[in-house]
Amino acid sequence: MVAIITGVSRGIGRATLEEFLTMGYECYGLTRNSKVIADDLVRNPLVHIIEVDWSSMDDVLDRVLSSLGNKVVNVLVNNAASIQVQSLSSTTADSLANQFRVNALLPFLLSQGLYNHGVFATNAHIVNISSMAGYQDSAKFKGLGAYSASKAALICLTQSMAAEWGQDLSINCLCLGAVNTEMLKAAFPDYVAPINDVQMASFIYQFATSAAETMNGQVIPVKKDDPN
Repeated sequence: MVAIITGVSRGIGRATLEEFLTMGYECYGLTRNSKVIADDLVRNPLVHIIEVDWSSMDDVLDRVLSSLGNKVVNVLVNNAASIQVQSLSSTTADSLANQFRVNALLPFLLSQGLYNHGVFATNAHIVNISSMAGYQDSAKFKGLGAYSASKAALICLTQSMAAEWGQDLSINCLCLGAVNTEMLKAAFPDYVAPINDVQMASFIYQFATSAAETMNGQVIPVKKDDPN
């Protein structure tokens, strides 16, 4: 069984890679900085760390496809993301576009490229990691307008992908609530979430490996608490 996970240099992404590895998956981890990956992971024959430059999706796809060889993919977890903490009154067009690019466009383009190259196994599962910040009618927070909007876009893209590709595989979206990561600290420095990255990684693994047969195009809120 093969899993591709993006954003594995830290936090939920790294913990998710380790969870899949523990469960016997061959893991392909995409990161912008392979130097921060622990040596024990790099040396593991079931782990393939692929350093990517997200400015060129063609290059990303070439690297992933070359590393995969003839293997088929059972799970893709689009976890990589960026957070910008900035008031809407000072948000520029470039900064807004960057949030949409990293948090919505790149997960879509990676999924599209892999789908068009026919690498997904029968009953494969794409899991897009969004946020409660983008979930309809959820609490919104000052300084996170651009981030929230980009995560909402990923939710809508998930549903559209499922409508078009659902005959071949399942595509679902997890909207994560507060998890103790560096990203959370950037937005809420004084808040301590009740969930850590290892706990969330376990949930993501269970969902990614069990929900494809019964769900497609679903948006699932995964929240225990809101930041104060």
